[in-house]
Amino acid sequence: MSFFSRKREKSQLDAKRLEGVGTNEINRDGYCPLVCKIPVGLCENEIYNLDFSSERDACASYMITGNRDSIKGLLDAIIINGSLKYTPGEVSFRLYDTESYGMLDPYENARLPHITRIGSHIGENEAVHELFRLADVIKKRGELFKSLGEKCGVEINNICEYNSYAKTQEKGTFKHKKRIIAVLNGIRKILNSPQADERYVKQVCYLVENIAKRGSALGVHLILTSTAFSNSEIDKLLQSTFVQRAQGRVVLAQEKSEAKRLDFGKAFAKRIKEIARLGKGQGLVTVDGKRVSLVDIATLTPLEEYIEMVSDSVFFYEEKTEKLSKK
Repeated sequence: MSFFSRKREKSQLDAKRLEGVGTNEINRDGYCPLVCKIPVGLCENEIYNLDFSSERDACASYMITGNRDSIKGLLDAIIINGSLKYTPGEVSFRLYDTESYGMLDPYENARLPHITRIGSHIGENEAVHELFRLADVIKKRGELFKSLGEKCGVEINNICEYNSYAKTQEKGTFKHKKRIIAVLNGIRKILNSPQADERYVKQVCYLVENIAKRGSALGVHLILTSTAFSNSEIDKLLQSTFVQRAQGRVVLAQEKSEAKRLDFGKAFAKRIKEIARLGKGQGLVTVDGKRVSLVDIATLTPLEEYIEMVSDSVFFYEEKTEKLSKK
């Protein structure tokens, strides 16, 4: 099920905004919505969106857990549907994978303009380095937003306001900023690395928490994935930092024993049996930590055709994807 094959008219962009697609103005300097809504499946026969919001106290980051096939299916839906719905000037992806299962391999040579950085099969240290790069992006954006606000005599609270005021300035002084969605697959592998001591683990956990906390208003969002949780002190630390910070939580098909260790809050604790019965391509999703929805995740197969669809829709937009070295 693709979001294009069911109720397409409800998910397409506003027709007026599509006028002139192909010009630098539309794609590089187009508007950046306050809430980015990416359709990922169906819930009660209605299209279900994952929200990436820059509003205060709204959903901005996600923790996804489940088996590998289910996680890959959801990530494909996020990347492909996000790329089909938004232009490369509005949304960009940074994709990192420390696992050896080839989850991101199809995107390595896809040349999708929405993907600005990708590292498939990268080492744990390189993945952490990318997290620090992301934190640096957040720091610089914060300084830039403050500088523009002082110049305009207003308080700029989010990326949408920044882009609106940036358009009123001299071209090139304050550049348009796109929303960044960073995906890190294999966070537990990083934290359970043999060379990782307690100090290192805490540093990574609080780095991740800081990105989730400060990045939302600035248009930077984080998706972490994990095949399961354990009762280890490392997992508990991750859950007490990022998982508690991320209002967006997705539980995909997994064993009942793994579901019991989730600690995703009361809303999920009451649904352990339901989690254990989840079928392939199904997930329980919350964007507020309270209300949980059963979603049939979009199945994008063959994936290569959807990648080609994205490439064809933005053929006019040239931007190189920076690849990271493989371990």
